[in-house]
Amino acid sequence: MSSTLIKDDTHFTSMPATSGNVFYWSGLALIGVAVVSGLIKPLATLARYVPLDLSEGWNAFFAQIAMRGGELYAGPAGSAIIDNYPPLSFYIVGLVGRLTVDNIFAGRALSLASTGAAVKCFAPVIVLSLLLLPISRRWHT
Repeated sequence: MSSTLIKDDTHFTSMPATSGNVFYWSGLALIGVAVVSGLIKPLATLARYVPLDLSEGWNAFFAQIAMRGGELYAGPAGSAIIDNYPPLSFYIVGLVGRLTVDNIFAGRALSLASTGAAVKCFAPVIVLSLLLLPISRRWHT
């Protein structure tokens, strides 16, 4: 049986692992499985050349316009074609689209990469707080 260090009034002592530790690590593993399973669909549909969302085709179209030097926001009078994304996104997708030859794939890849970058930024904080939670509970009891 494993043991854990806990702090009493003056020093650290060893205590056998409790079922709370098992539930904690099981829950953490379950969260990890949920995150990985949430990546299955985006990774599986990354290379499909069919728009999965109504805005994917339009975003690819505007990225193509941006790469050709066209005007993104100034349409002819009475034009029904509008976009509501910042222009930098169309230029970035267009540049990656030139490398991959498909703006839809480029948009999906950039979306997945930006999600990964956001997770990478917040993961250390989340992991550290999850790892310190059991220690802080034992410290204050």
